[in-house]
Amino acid sequence: MDYSKQNNEKKRKKIRSNAAKSKKKITFNIFRFTMLAILLIVIVGIAAAIGGFKGVIDSAPDITASNVMPSKLKSVMYYPDGQEAIELVGAQSNRTIVSIDDIPKCLSNAFVAIEDNRFYEHNGIDPKGIVRALFVGLSHGGNFSEGASTITQQLIKLTVFNGGAETDTIQRFKRKFQEWYLALKLEKEMSKDEIMEAYLNTINLGRGAYGVEAAAERYFNKKCSDLTVSESAVIAAIAQSPSYNNPIDYPDINAQRRDKILNNMLTLGLITQQQYDEAKADDVYSRITEVNKTTKSKDIIYTWFEDAAIDQVLNDLQEKLGYTSAEANNALYSGGLQIYLTQSRHIQDIVDSYYNDDDNFPSTEYRLHWALTYKDKDGETVNIDENSLQSYYGADDCDLLYDNEDQAKQSIAEFLEAKGITDDDIIAQSFDMTVQVQSSFVLMDQSTGYVLALSGGRGEKKTSRSFNRATQSTRQPGSVFKTIAVFLPALDSCGLSLASTKEDEPYTTPDGYQPFNTNANSYQGTTTIREAITYSMNVVTTKWLVEDVTPKLGIEYLENLGITTMDEDRDAYAPLGLGGISNGVTNLELTGAYAAIANGGVYTEPILYSKILDKDGNVLLDNVPEKHTAMKDSTAWLLTSAMEDVVSKGTGTSAQISNYGIAEAGKTGTTDDYKDLWFVGYTPYYTAGIWFGYDDSTLMRYRLGRNYNAHKVLWKNIMNEVLEGYEDRDFVMPSDVEKLRVCSSTGLLASYGCNVITEYFAKDTAPTEYCSKHSYRYYENSYDDDSSSSSASGSNSSNTTSGDNSGNGNSGADNSGGDNSGGGNSGGDNSGGDNSGGDNSGGDNSGGDNSGGDNSGGDNSGGDNSGGDNTGAEQ
Repeated sequence: MDYSKQNNEKKRKKIRSNAAKSKKKITFNIFRFTMLAILLIVIVGIAAAIGGFKGVIDSAPDITASNVMPSKLKSVMYYPDGQEAIELVGAQSNRTIVSIDDIPKCLSNAFVAIEDNRFYEHNGIDPKGIVRALFVGLSHGGNFSEGASTITQQLIKLTVFNGGAETDTIQRFKRKFQEWYLALKLEKEMSKDEIMEAYLNTINLGRGAYGVEAAAERYFNKKCSDLTVSESAVIAAIAQSPSYNNPIDYPDINAQRRDKILNNMLTLGLITQQQYDEAKADDVYSRITEVNKTTKSKDIIYTWFEDAAIDQVLNDLQEKLGYTSAEANNALYSGGLQIYLTQSRHIQDIVDSYYNDDDNFPSTEYRLHWALTYKDKDGETVNIDENSLQSYYGADDCDLLYDNEDQAKQSIAEFLEAKGITDDDIIAQSFDMTVQVQSSFVLMDQSTGYVLALSGGRGEKKTSRSFNRATQSTRQPGSVFKTIAVFLPALDSCGLSLASTKEDEPYTTPDGYQPFNTNANSYQGTTTIREAITYSMNVVTTKWLVEDVTPKLGIEYLENLGITTMDEDRDAYAPLGLGGISNGVTNLELTGAYAAIANGGVYTEPILYSKILDKDGNVLLDNVPEKHTAMKDSTAWLLTSAMEDVVSKGTGTSAQISNYGIAEAGKTGTTDDYKDLWFVGYTPYYTAGIWFGYDDSTLMRYRLGRNYNAHKVLWKNIMNEVLEGYEDRDFVMPSDVEKLRVCSSTGLLASYGCNVITEYFAKDTAPTEYCSKHSYRYYENSYDDDSSSSSASGSNSSNTTSGDNSGNGNSGADNSGGDNSGGGNSGGDNSGGDNSGGDNSGGDNSGGDNSGGDNSGGDNSGGDNSGGDNTGAEQ
């Protein structure tokens, strides 16, 4: 072995050389593996990114052109002639769709100039804009505030992504990638003009205006087709920030952006220098200020009719089309519906003119509505209201009705002072007053079911969808129910006639109910159904209900007439005949019930709109009213005949219209202590119902003096004006009705010696036997008079002055001294009754047509209801 120093040195060098080589090899391998790992990570990352991007794209909504059109549109109600009545505007739905052909080029160019100046060049995304936005963002420390979205992307963001309000950065980038993809896709399906049209109809332009048409109306009170270059720039300037760029609240900010738009338009060659100069010189903001003063507010208060129509539309969308409540509301306020009302503007104007005049009402008081929240001495929050006020003063001294606002505020001030409540203690307070006496009115065409006019109250209407006394207030109907709950089924199903009789005398029902006539001690003896209707007699009405009709049958007829508030368990009792029911009835339903009689027995559902079209003009709901036969045509005509007497000589003479050539029938109704006053009447043209009362059912007996006929007078005055110029018309008598001479006390065919009346009968219920009570000699019952007039001589227009007339309701023979001198009503059917002092005191025409006649003791002098239609009777 060579162990020399030289040899050892060689060995050491060789070892060191091998170690270096090994080290280099290891280092290289590490580097190689690191690079491979990095490459692998990059490849995996790229694959993941591609996969992730693909996933983002795949999860993008599948849209078509219809998806980017505005989904929220205001609905509009129209009058029957197509003129707009009211707009129904929900959140983000105040827009009117306008075609690109009606959008001026200067307006679309203004948006292009500020939002996307390469709109007509790119295919949905703008790479130059993206690079520019990226550069600006990096140069500003990562603040990427520079917009790069094209108009196509903005449209997608607004309609598909709900405005792009994400707070999460990842979600925001996801939405942006999907925007790009969908923008490219959309541009293949829609033309530039179609995209521009959708965009300009969608965008929020401040002050509740969505789309350029609504904005043009809001700021300039004109159509967008009439906008100038200057005005177009104003509107385009709003889009970036509708809250802070609108020209009403922030004109200076809007002006700065408007100037930028005009400059861009000039630079891009979208306007000429002359157009630019004219726009810059335009004092557009002064004009906007003036328009803002006069432009109608979108916070419009709907009328009573519109309120009622809205309620009916919402109900029908749910009941007939199966919408949920939320879906119905969304469709109504944001679905772009076109709703056609049944309302007559002419008739509604007449009704409104009378309801806006306090002189047409018997009294004007104001009911206080007050609430206050304060902190007491212990720092506790306390709530009080008008009931607290009444408790303090006592109900006898404080009925919460005041002559004026000052009087009410004085009462509150004294109360607060007594309670030691100061202004510093008060947290919140509300104060309102509602005018009383209140009223409602409904007028409809009985042949179509169309409600033509409606008033839900008198006084200022302060809110939309407020309590509607015509459609929502259920009140006791009083004697108005007699005709439809008792005498309708009596004639229609029970074999009775207008000549059927009962004894008017003290009476107690088997279950102990005791009705009274208006004057408790006044009874008229033998009474026909015609007389009971004419003079609204309580006792005999109850007798017919209990002994012949039955309350159950009465309720069946009421429900068949559209009365929905009946409760058989609680209402099937004797008071039903006098209007005593548990839930009351609305004016609309009561008027609809009488309209069935006016329509020959055919009930037609009262409707307030005729049809609903969707946003595309297709019929969504054709509102054909439900119709059915509610009674025989003969029954309807006989009831009409009797109710003509109500108006001509009974309890309703104050409602008699001036044009005697137009037939009229109706029925009065009054409840205990005059809490409610009703009249429902009709002509061959229209049916109308009116109600008077206090909202809280305050007794009116001692508040109205003796002015209990004001509701009938108001009904008459309205109808006089409504029917002005109409042709004379009578109620047409059907062929199955005949006129016969009968005995007033037995209702049988008259014999000599009978107190004879002429009466109309349905042929299937006409008497066939002669009265043998007074004589065996018979009249010949043949008439050449086939007049269709329904005025019967049911008030004792006899052909005899002899026989059994003494003391049977016609003191001193039937026509002694002339047709009605001391005749039909002298001491008769209604002396001291429904009309104490009566509408016809001294007879219909005592001493001649008008001497002491219809108004002797007069319509208002102890007139129609002196002593009361229902005192102590109609419960």
